[in-house]
Amino acid sequence: MRYYDTYEQETLATLNTRTGVKKNTANYSSYWLDFDDEEYSSSSSMSDVMASSDPERIIKLASVRRAIANFVRILTNNEKIEVMFSSGKDSYTDGQKVVIAAEDDSKQFDPMVGLALHEGAHCLLSDFNLTKNLLNRKEWYKAAAAISPELRKMTVGNYSNELGDKYFQNTKEQIQSYQSVIGLIMNVIEDRRIDSFVYKNAAGYRPYYDAMYNKYFFNTDVTKNLRYNREWRIPTVQNYINWLINIFHPDFNRNALPGLSKMVDMIDLKNIRRFDVEKRMPELLSDWPVDSTMRTPWADYYLTHPQYSSTYSPYFEWNKHCPGMIDYSKLPLLWTVSNDIMLLIVQYVANYQEELNSQKGDNSEKIMIDIDGTSFEVDSNTLPNLDMGTQTAVVSEKKFNAKKADSWVKKMEKVMNGENRRKKLNKKEKQDIQNLENADAKLVEAGDTIVGKFPCLVTRKLTKQIMESDVFPFSYSTLTKHKQNEEAVIAGIRMGQILAHRLAVRNDPTITHFTRQERGKIDRRILSQLGMDIENVFKRTTVDNYKPVMIHLSLDASGSMGGKKWYKTMTVATALAYVASKISNVEVVITIRGDSTIPIVSVIYDSRKDNFQKVRTLFPCIYPMGSTPEGLCFSATLDIITESVKDYDTYFINFSDGEPGTSVRRGNEYKSYSGQPAYQHTRRMINSIKEAGVKVLSYFITEGVSTHRSSYIGNGSQIAFKTMYGEDAVFVNVENVTEVLRTLNKLLLKKVA
Repeated sequence: MRYYDTYEQETLATLNTRTGVKKNTANYSSYWLDFDDEEYSSSSSMSDVMASSDPERIIKLASVRRAIANFVRILTNNEKIEVMFSSGKDSYTDGQKVVIAAEDDSKQFDPMVGLALHEGAHCLLSDFNLTKNLLNRKEWYKAAAAISPELRKMTVGNYSNELGDKYFQNTKEQIQSYQSVIGLIMNVIEDRRIDSFVYKNAAGYRPYYDAMYNKYFFNTDVTKNLRYNREWRIPTVQNYINWLINIFHPDFNRNALPGLSKMVDMIDLKNIRRFDVEKRMPELLSDWPVDSTMRTPWADYYLTHPQYSSTYSPYFEWNKHCPGMIDYSKLPLLWTVSNDIMLLIVQYVANYQEELNSQKGDNSEKIMIDIDGTSFEVDSNTLPNLDMGTQTAVVSEKKFNAKKADSWVKKMEKVMNGENRRKKLNKKEKQDIQNLENADAKLVEAGDTIVGKFPCLVTRKLTKQIMESDVFPFSYSTLTKHKQNEEAVIAGIRMGQILAHRLAVRNDPTITHFTRQERGKIDRRILSQLGMDIENVFKRTTVDNYKPVMIHLSLDASGSMGGKKWYKTMTVATALAYVASKISNVEVVITIRGDSTIPIVSVIYDSRKDNFQKVRTLFPCIYPMGSTPEGLCFSATLDIITESVKDYDTYFINFSDGEPGTSVRRGNEYKSYSGQPAYQHTRRMINSIKEAGVKVLSYFITEGVSTHRSSYIGNGSQIAFKTMYGEDAVFVNVENVTEVLRTLNKLLLKKVA
């Protein structure tokens, strides 16, 4: 049986003949990621690029986590389910979070998404109170009170004072071994149930499930053992587990072991969704119905020997509140079916051992059962006369690797239990990822087919945490404030106050009344003059509004902008931010651009979202650093620049002091962005901005005289700047940078035509 059959799919013709799973080399999850992995697959993988430095790896992992979180959120429709990376101390199946591997290999994205969806479905559909109550090995006595009467009779028996503590120890070990196997059986059933739900209700997610099954379940070594390993046909507890785990495998054979066919029928994959209609367990098992006719084996003893209440307080408390056995008939179907299958396994294993003993001439009434490393005796008199002549699979002699298969089965068990090994993050990496997500960071593909594609980091929120991280190159980790930077911000606030006062008129419309008009509304004030040869007694009123303005201020934050250039630039930026905080129809978005190991653009202020206090506290800690990616940064933020065109009169104002240049490592090679290709690419980006309806003002900040032919500006830089920004680009002396505010003042006082 193929698992597609289970979920009533009619696509078997498209499936791989070995696994039953559709093969596809496409990376389905790449659609949801912030980067295009295909661009890097030709000569090196994206992981090669990211391996060049830890910050870049963190950037990509943050993107992966966000993409997977989108999947889980859509599937579960629950924003509270957290998707987080493994740190080595996390629980995987608590119903509140989905833990994923810190995997930056693009080839692993699809199976990782499939596993995350699988665990998300558990959070949505599974009864975690059931597992918490009955599969908790530390509180094994709860399971002992809830197991099937047949299993209880076979293993727990009746309490004997003569056995004392030994009775409890033996009982504990037996019940704990049962919990392990019953838990696996429950997982087999539950996994098939929730996967059926996903396949039926979220068909678009099937490729990710295919990838997960191919990686974790449809292994070649397991397949060969299912086909050819005679040892897997011996009735042992582990072999029953091996086959049940692979119940949906295309090479599953229900006749491989005695009684296995009965177990398959009890699970009934075709009707697996019947487990949906169950009542859920309460948080406290003692709230579940109790069979008052069946007391726990040790109840009377401990209730009549209070001296043991401190030593055996868990048992004492349990019996005090729930002295009887849990009403087995009222327990969820998932638990009872798993118990019944467990009973069958014990019976068939015991019968097999009894048969072996009889062949050896040993007629002992006690049968030794080994479960999960625990051996215990079973009274053969309690075992039914099961048919050991059930037809088993005929296997041929072919090569297989039993050791590797056993290893894979253990991996399957761990996947089913949510305990599979996952690449872990250290504390710092985990914090950096959180910082990037809080900063709304994305790794985007910048450039075009002519200049090539480059990864570029875009952060849309400036937070204290991101500024303190290694990923943000424009500040020190200690958020050190420079005196001159602080003075620049203070000067900007003063200028902003003056400019805001001048622009206050934008807050109110200008209303003009025109009287003695031929048409319009009647002017009651001159209505009495109607009989005095005056016929124009009408009036009209016009309202002049200021169209909302959006200013995108893009600042070159490369190392050459340091010193006076940067202080003056920060003054202008602060002034505009202040204006936007005071004038209702003026918005300002300020970005800085530079690079570390890759180009980076950071939105440091957005008047639509940010309080001006951010400028006061964080701007003094921002410093220029790195090279000048120019056009790459414009490419990466084109959507940010142009998104306001429909609602605002939009301006793009650029401050720069040099020619573009940066490089990015790709595998063992460095890809350069400089010279004429960079000039022309920047030009294309500026033209794209203009074509979108954005007005562009570009200023070249110089240390010399404010003139186009200044000897302080090299001819190469002049030509480069004109090439990039057009003939209307302006060269401005650093001492006169604030004069830019005069130009902006005039722009902002223009009324709607």
